[in-house]
Amino acid sequence: MNLEELKQYAMNQISSILGSNMNVVSALAFQGGLGRGKFDSLSDIDLLIGFEKIEDSKGIIKGEHVIDGKKWSVFHLSFDKVSPKQWRDKLRYVYGYETLIFYDRNGKFREICRESLLSEEERKERTVYKIKKLGNRGITYRGIVNEDWRGIRWGDQYDLWVFRGDNFAAHMRLNQAVELLIDLIYSINKLPVPSPKWKHHLVTELSWIPEDFRRVLYEASTVIDMTPSDVERRYHCLISMVTQCIEKSIQLDLLPEDIGSYYFPKFSTHSDNTED
Repeated sequence: MNLEELKQYAMNQISSILGSNMNVVSALAFQGGLGRGKFDSLSDIDLLIGFEKIEDSKGIIKGEHVIDGKKWSVFHLSFDKVSPKQWRDKLRYVYGYETLIFYDRNGKFREICRESLLSEEERKERTVYKIKKLGNRGITYRGIVNEDWRGIRWGDQYDLWVFRGDNFAAHMRLNQAVELLIDLIYSINKLPVPSPKWKHHLVTELSWIPEDFRRVLYEASTVIDMTPSDVERRYHCLISMVTQCIEKSIQLDLLPEDIGSYYFPKFSTHSDNTED
């Protein structure tokens, strides 16, 4: 079936199951592979049914079902129980960018999906946060270390664990930096971070990415051996990408002139000095 046929099929299935109770359904939408435009033979059909209030959903089909040889996963959303700004990122990504609505009785579901999008202030907060956390791992603008830049003293070294004689820990710290870099790129693109299943695949398809991103990302993510020189090789790949991200952030007015005065009141706590 093509997409239009699937929409009609879903409507017919729900209508036949509910009969006269179809009036309790406020919205129908595809998510998953259909929602993100990557549906293939391995994909389930993810169907969302929306209701005005949770009581309306009682007794309505949900969960996993096999219909005509295809696996359907049916989810419910009760409009009286949602607060999109408080959802985890993966939910905000699904509802904001991977939801294909084909029935919305009063337009309320579309408004919920719009509310799940990042605001400009959220975009800025996330961008600043990730840049600071990368700096905590020694991944800084143009590799500066023990220097003041934009209201922050960038004093952490990427090879801290090399000096301490633990190259494995040094590599693992760079692995953390790779994840922070990917999250930063989503923020620059004004997107929440998708689920771990999809975020690494989708990041290379975003509208803005660093130059030669796929190749350099692969190099930065690859551990060849447990030597200081391999730690350094990965570090230089990360510096190249993070520097481009920071310059793009400045261009988009996402990075304050004084990062410290913006960052510390929002994110710092005197009761927890551990690195996250």
